[in-house]
Amino acid sequence: MTSNIIIFLIPITLLTLTPGVDTMLVIRNTSRGGDGGMDQQQAWVQ
Repeated sequence: MTSNIIIFLIPITLLTLTPGVDTMLVIRNTSRGGDGGMDQQQAWVQ
């Protein structure tokens, strides 16, 4: 029983901590365009 919980918790923890597509897009464009890129992406994502 305990091993099943551990087997379940490992992938769920990884999925929870992994950023989504929108977050990765904002990070990429912010690193390329500075604050201006961040403002544009925030408007697009919301």
